[in-house]
Amino acid sequence: MKLQEMKNQKAIPNSLKFYESMKFPIIISQCFGFFPISGITNTNCQNTKFKWRTWRMLYAFIIFLGMLVSVVTQFLNCIYYSLNIYETTSLVFSVLSIVDTLLFFKVALEWQQICKEWHNVEKIMKNYDSNSLNLKRHIQVLSIIFLCFGAIEHFLVLAYKLKDSFNLYSNAYDALRHYFRITSESHIFKFLPYNMWISIFFQVTDIYI
Repeated sequence: MKLQEMKNQKAIPNSLKFYESMKFPIIISQCFGFFPISGITNTNCQNTKFKWRTWRMLYAFIIFLGMLVSVVTQFLNCIYYSLNIYETTSLVFSVLSIVDTLLFFKVALEWQQICKEWHNVEKIMKNYDSNSLNLKRHIQVLSIIFLCFGAIEHFLVLAYKLKDSFNLYSNAYDALRHYFRITSESHIFKFLPYNMWISIFFQVTDIYI
């Protein structure tokens, strides 16, 4: 009798499974140095592992280090050079980005347990009518929309600042030097010697912030 009841139970479709639905945003997060867990593409959550010695962890650490240096130099800049609403807002925003990164790291450490707990919820709710719901597709669409809007906003600001620098200098090297040293990363080069490669590195980490 119990075996027959188990056969009659509705299986949870992949489109409604929390683990399956979260694969896409997690893969995007890993591109930005968040959520450094291995095996995310496996069909079974039990195969996901948090490992310290992986390229994902190294990548996440490098990005976090860049963010941390940026926050420290912004803080020192506010103390020693200019304490105003613009600098303070930028500092608060960067500090919140550091906090978000640490929270993502904590979730990555506990990811297996979170999936287990959510699977128990799915088993309880799987008999509810869900024909019109495709959780996986909804999360994918929302992830793409937010990512596109964020990218558009970031690159519009970048283009506007670059335009101002190129209006001041006809030479591309001088314009880029002004953009990195004065416009974009001035708080960093008040405490570190200017270098084009360092500029590019912190410009990339700004994307993640």
